[in-house]
Amino acid sequence: MKIYINEIISGPVEIHIAKENEPINGSPLIVNAFDPAAVYLMDFPDKLQINVINRFVINPTKAGKGSLKVAIKGLNYISC
Repeated sequence: MKIYINEIISGPVEIHIAKENEPINGSPLIVNAFDPAAVYLMDFPDKLQINVINRFVINPTKAGKGSLKVAIKGLNYISC
C-alpha cells in the first residue's frame, strides 16, 4: 500500500492511497489541514488583571479551517 500526500498547506489537502499501484475506492481523500502555529495574538496586555475584563485579539485566519479553543491557566483554570 502506498500513501501520497501533496504539499502540506492550510486548507483542503488531497491524500492519495493506492494498493498494488491502483487507487483504492474513495481515493483521493480530501481533508482540511490547519497550522496552530499560524494563530496570532494581538493587543495582548503585558499584565492581566483579575476581576477585570482583559481584551485581546486572536487571529486564526492563516491557520486553516478548524476549531478554536481558549484556555486561561492560573490558580483557577478557565476553559472557553
